Amino acid sequence: MTYPTYSVLRMTSIIVAVATSCSAAFAECSITIPTATSTASYGTLQLPVDANGDGKPDTVSGSQLPSYSSQFFERQTAARVVMRVPSSGLATTPNSKYPRSELKENRTWNVNDGCAAQAARVNIYDLPASGDIVIGQIHQEATTPRPPVELHYTNGTIHADVLQKNTTESGSPRTRLTIKTGIPTHQFFSYSITLEKGGLLRVTVNDKSQTTYLDSSFDNSKLYFKAGNYTQDTNGGSSVGFEGLSIKHN
Repeated sequence: MTYPTYSVLRMTSIIVAVATSCSAAFAECSITIPTATSTASYGTLQLPVDANGDGKPDTVSGSQLPSYSSQFFERQTAARVVMRVPSSGLATTPNSKYPRSELKENRTWNVNDGCAAQAARVNIYDLPASGDIVIGQIHQEATTPRPPVELHYTNGTIHADVLQKNTTESGSPRTRLTIKTGIPTHQFFSYSITLEKGGLLRVTVNDKSQTTYLDSSFDNSKLYFKAGNYTQDTNGGSSVGFEGLSIKHN
């Protein structure tokens, strides 16, 4: 396993964090698992198809999003939304070969702005052949963006892959944090991703958490959350249910 390198400033932050009460730090940057799926903090929904034929994935945004429902983003109840990626007729972005039904946060923020958190209650209904779906991200605005944090469900294991440094290179090294194993499909679980001022990243699944520091090369990045069904298979074929989704900043 490879490990990230840190600047002197980041190492100083780690020492200070260890010397401070961990429970107090966590209390300052936490989020309650929501009981409803709210799109209020999300500005755009990317769909896995190009129905209008403009050569790029369709999107839903603005005033359409709060009431939008389709086979790709089905509002089944007031609380439950099912995000689907079919196995044919797929469209992808220039920077990815994988299709998705995924929400993007409606604002950007900086590592040192304060606490940023996203939480969800999730049920994996259908897995693609690869067995791998990204269900949450911390992404960034860039010419060739690479997400600093990807939260995967992979054949029952939930792990966060964290870029070791800010880069535009595809396939750049990531540190893997395995949070929870043995979670079957058709069983709800909860997750939260929190990023504290100074770069302390905590990912929690049910009752298990892992922490690390986001590298200082991300300090000036314009970050945002994403959540949904970003299938890691070029042939699609996945569905993910959300019975709770929210974002918090403070």
